[in-house]
Amino acid sequence: MIKRFDLRKRIVAGLIIYTCLLTIAVGVNGYIVNEKIEELVWEELLDLETTHFYKKEGLINEDLEGKESRLVWYNEGKGDVIPSIFNQLGEGIHDEIKYLDKEYIIKVIKENNNKYILALDITEIEKHEETMLVSTILLTIFAVLFVAYITYRQMDKFIGPLLALAEQLKTISPEKDVISVEGLDDRFYEYSVINAALNDYLNKSHQYIKQEKIFFETVSHELRTPISVISGAIEHLLDHPDTTTRIKPHVQRISRITAEMEELLAMLLVLARSKEKLNQYSVHIDLYKEIPSIIEYHKHLCIDKQLSVRNEIQTAFIVYAPLQLLRVTIGNLLRNAIEHSDKGIIRIYQEGSSIIIHDPGHGMTAEEISQLYRERVRAGTSSINGIGVELILKICQHYGWRLEFESEKTKGTKAILKLDASRVSME
Repeated sequence: MIKRFDLRKRIVAGLIIYTCLLTIAVGVNGYIVNEKIEELVWEELLDLETTHFYKKEGLINEDLEGKESRLVWYNEGKGDVIPSIFNQLGEGIHDEIKYLDKEYIIKVIKENNNKYILALDITEIEKHEETMLVSTILLTIFAVLFVAYITYRQMDKFIGPLLALAEQLKTISPEKDVISVEGLDDRFYEYSVINAALNDYLNKSHQYIKQEKIFFETVSHELRTPISVISGAIEHLLDHPDTTTRIKPHVQRISRITAEMEELLAMLLVLARSKEKLNQYSVHIDLYKEIPSIIEYHKHLCIDKQLSVRNEIQTAFIVYAPLQLLRVTIGNLLRNAIEHSDKGIIRIYQEGSSIIIHDPGHGMTAEEISQLYRERVRAGTSSINGIGVELILKICQHYGWRLEFESEKTKGTKAILKLDASRVSME
C-alpha cells in the first residue's frame, strides 16, 4: 500500500514550527535588551559604590578617577549650577531629557525650599534601544516575508491542484468515452480521496448517460416499425372507398397524432447522438423556403380560431444544422404559440441570427375563452401537442442554441430562438 502524506498535518506542523521560531526570536530579543540594560545599570551602580569606598578609605583608583560618571547630583542649597533645562522641571521623574547631545533621566526633589536633582546619563541605553528597535523591525519584516513565503508554498500545494482540477473539469464532457481527472497530487491522502470520489462519480454519470442514450435509441427503433405500420394503414384507410365522410375526420386526427409520434421518435434519436455525430447530419437549410411548409403543416391547428400565421422572412436565411432538428424545434414553438392564442396574427420573423415567433396571446373575453376550452374538451384536444418546451430546451442545449421568452400583458409572447451565428448566413 502506498504511504501518502497527510496535507492537513503538514500545514499544522508548519504553522506550529513557525510559531515556535517566532516565539524564540522574540524571547531572545527581549532577553538581550534586558541583559544590556541590566549590565549598564549594575556597572553604573558598582562604579558609584567603588568610588564611594575608595574616597572613604582615602585610596585613589586611576581607572575610576579619570572616568566620567553617568550620574550627576545637583544641590541648589549649595549653589550648584543647575542647567536651565533641568531647573524648569517639576518635582518627579522625567525621562529622555536631552542636554549637550546626551539623554538623561531626571529625578527632581523639593525639600525645605531647596531643589535637588539627580540626573542619570542614559545615552548608551537609548542608542542600544534604538539598535534593538531597528533589529526588531527588520526581524519582524523578515518573519512576515518568511511566513508569507511558507504560507504561499503550502497554499500552493493545497489550491494549485484544485485549480488544475477545475481546468480539467471544464474540458470534460459526458459524451466522451473516457472521463477521468488527474489534477490532484496523489502523494497526499486528502487529494487521493477527492480524486477517487470524483472519478467514481464521473464514471457513474457517464454510465448513466450512456444507458439513457442507449434506451432512447432502442425505444425509438423499436417503436418506429409499429408506428410506420400504423401510418401506412391510416393512409390506406383514408384512400379506401368504404371510409365515410363521418369517419374521415377521426382518421385524419389519428394520422396527425401518428405523424407527431414519428417526429418525437426522430427527436429522441437525435438526442441519443453526440454533438460530433450530429454534425454529420447538418445541411444548409434556407428558412425562407422551409418555414412556409412548417406553417402549412400546422395550419389545421388554427381551425375554429380567428387566428392566422404570417411568415415575415422576406430574404434568404440559411442555417447550417440538422434539418429534422431545426424543423421540429420551430414547428413545436409554432404549435405552442397556436395553443396559447385565440385570435389575431402569429408573426414569424428574423432578427440577426435569431428566429422570433410572436403570438398575440389570449385576446378573447373570459366567456369566449371558457367556451373555447369547453369545445376543446368535447373534441378531445385539451392537451398541448408536440414535445413541449422542456424537450425543446434540451435540444437547444444539445446543439448550442438558446431559447428565450418575452411576454407583455395584452401583447402576447415572443419565443426567441437564438441560433449559432457562425452557422448562419443571409446570402
